[in-house]
Order: sequence, then structure tokens, then C-alpha cells
Amino acid sequence: MCDRPEWSVAKLARESGIARQTIFDWMKAPDGGDSVTVGSVRRVADALGDDLVNALAAAAGVPDREADEELSPILQSDLDPQAKAELVEYLRGLREAQRHARRTEISAMLNRPRRAA
Repeated sequence: MCDRPEWSVAKLARESGIARQTIFDWMKAPDGGDSVTVGSVRRVADALGDDLVNALAAAAGVPDREADEELSPILQSDLDPQAKAELVEYLRGLREAQRHARRTEISAMLNRPRRAA
């Protein structure tokens, strides 16, 4: 919200249904405070039009990560949720197969007989 000048705490409180004082408390606490719940993060994300994963990461204090160049277009597309879920699952399976292939190749390289120096 801090990088969205058109938003105020009052507007966020109205749009999310969360008390202004609660939002102020979250902003003051270094870790967001104890009153932050998944439900409240979801309501804030919905109000701001933000991605839930980004909002949860921010609420948990997880440092910004580079955008996933393969996953971001899927999540930001106008596909229906089921189609998005299927594509995300396909991508995860593909990545796991590629990781397995790399591990197998590295293991084979490490187990090759070495030449005497």
C-alpha cells in the first residue's frame, strides 16, 4: 500500500473491512503484529488487487524475490482458476523432472573413474 499513493489507511480499511487501528498496528510492528491472519491478508490483497502469494510473503516478512519468469505470466493471465492451476501443476512437474535429470547427470559425473594425476 505504501507504494500506491491513491490508497490511504482509511480507504484500505473500508475496502477490506478491517479496522483502521488494526492496519496502523500492523504497519508499526516490525513483524506485522500478532493479529495478522491469512484471512486478513487475503482481504487486504483482494482490496488492493494484489496477488495473494505476494501479500502473504510481505505479511510474513519474506524478502522480495525475483519474479518467476515462467510462473508470473500464468498467474497474471485472464485464464480461469482451473486452467491456471493445471498450467502451474504442469510447470511444477516439468521443473521436477528437469531437477531429477540434473541430479542424475551430476551423480554420474561424480561417480566416473578419475584419471591419476
